[in-house]
Amino acid sequence: MDFYAESGVTFTGMMAHRSDDSLAVGFAYAGISDQVHGFDVDSGLPVVRNYEALFEICYTTQIQTGWTLQPDFQYIVQPGGNVPNASGTGAIGNASVFGVRTTLNF
Repeated sequence: MDFYAESGVTFTGMMAHRSDDSLAVGFAYAGISDQVHGFDVDSGLPVVRNYEALFEICYTTQIQTGWTLQPDFQYIVQPGGNVPNASGTGAIGNASVFGVRTTLNF
């Protein structure tokens, strides 16, 4: 990687009756170096690595004091920077990731 950037923003207190909840959105970008890209081209690979991007959104809700639940969604464009699929005939597809995290503080 020769370039990496990420950014995000979190909103809290959007609803008066759910003041401890938060909504977060984020973006990340990883650029693959020209040297790696050139190596892939020179090697005759069916796809060449160039970048990976990630979009994320999550919502954290407080179930009760000290207990939160956070569903999360991520969409990854060109996972691995655009790598060949298992058959070697093209690139692997974009990926959707769903998750849930819970936190207990006591």
